[in-house]
Amino acid sequence: MQTDDDGMPRHDLSVLKSTAFDELDILRDLIREKAKPWPANLKFANFAREQGDSSLYGSLLGTELCAFGGNTFANVLRPEGPPYHKVVCDVAKRVKAPFNKGQPVDVIERSILRTLCEEESERLVERYANASPEQREEIIESLRQAGFGPETIAALRGQRGSAGTLAFQTIFRAGGFEAYKWALIVVNQGVKFLIGRGLPFLANTLLVKALWVFTGPWGFLASTAWSFSRPAYRVTVPCVRYIAVLRWAQEQSPGDLQGLLPSP
Repeated sequence: MQTDDDGMPRHDLSVLKSTAFDELDILRDLIREKAKPWPANLKFANFAREQGDSSLYGSLLGTELCAFGGNTFANVLRPEGPPYHKVVCDVAKRVKAPFNKGQPVDVIERSILRTLCEEESERLVERYANASPEQREEIIESLRQAGFGPETIAALRGQRGSAGTLAFQTIFRAGGFEAYKWALIVVNQGVKFLIGRGLPFLANTLLVKALWVFTGPWGFLASTAWSFSRPAYRVTVPCVRYIAVLRWAQEQSPGDLQGLLPSP
């Protein structure tokens, strides 16, 4: 296996080779939104898509993403950019997610998602506390219909301020299915803020019932977590968060995913 100078695998983007076209289109558009005119790899990627080659399509998108992760001088010597592992470490550092560079890429990705969800939990707890009693009940009922468990609902309903935030953080740090659902919702809203549409695999699930909690008058402001001054981060941060969710989704068991679908 080819490795970088830290001994980590260079090809940490195999997840993209088993990703559906419509899901890869999201990644393409996250890159394209900030990459104008189109880089050559995006043009080649679109050709691969037209030819029905999803593996090559994903591989070319991954190459283009890594190119954004390197500085100009480094990319002169290494046109494909740094390894994806280094891109993920750079994103983790930028968003202040705890990590060490010896960890596998999926572990660092999960830390990036956890940090994002914890930040949004603070906003959600604050907005819930400031909502009217009727609005609070609407929020709770939406979460219940979306399949969130009693621990998640209790964290929002029974706590206030830092205690409520801590209760949510405990759920995220446990890393179970509840944390996965929150990550889907938060990343969906961020992606939708950037390119005007959300995650394709979320459209027909029960989680759509909870999406309005984040978009109503008490919802979180996506721009605060998805806007960056440096052009490269405007590409790498959203893309790494999205790939992290894709990888997590592919790790779910069929039974877990079935639980997200409405009853027939």
